[in-house]
Amino acid sequence: MPSTTSALVIALPEVDLVLGDLRRAHDPSARDGLPAHVTVLTPYVPLVEWSDTHARRLHAALDGIRPFGARLRRTGRFGDTTLFLVPEPEDVFRRLGREVAAAFPEYPPYGGAFSEILPHVTLAHGVPTDVLNDVERRVAGVTDIGAHVTTLTLYEKRPGRPWQAGPSVALG
Repeated sequence: MPSTTSALVIALPEVDLVLGDLRRAHDPSARDGLPAHVTVLTPYVPLVEWSDTHARRLHAALDGIRPFGARLRRTGRFGDTTLFLVPEPEDVFRRLGREVAAAFPEYPPYGGAFSEILPHVTLAHGVPTDVLNDVERRVAGVTDIGAHVTTLTLYEKRPGRPWQAGPSVALG
């Protein structure tokens, strides 16, 4: 039986305004209710365990990182089954991931599966290469999306249920 999954993310509703229908058609997480986002840390604290102590640790990790503007102008791929948008400024997104991961060492990013974490917004996942190629062609004309990053939100997915938003923590 699948287990509960949690993720601390930067939701980017501006992406869903432009590409939401496409994401829901080609990304299972989007169909399950997870908005367009950049993952900061997954797995993360389950909602049932979230406490004021976790909130304080997260606030401390984010100290000095102010709200910022972001752009999504280009696509990338993970292998032959995932198409994503690359958020800019990439260094700020990477810093967020590093700071939060350092504050929560009990939750290694992606369970320690990857040596480097690339910030990204998934558009299509688990689909054939010809579908990725088609989606990439369709996205080419709209890949200059602006966004304003102000908060990180905890989301949780339980088996058989949609993603559920939990607490949010503001930058700055």
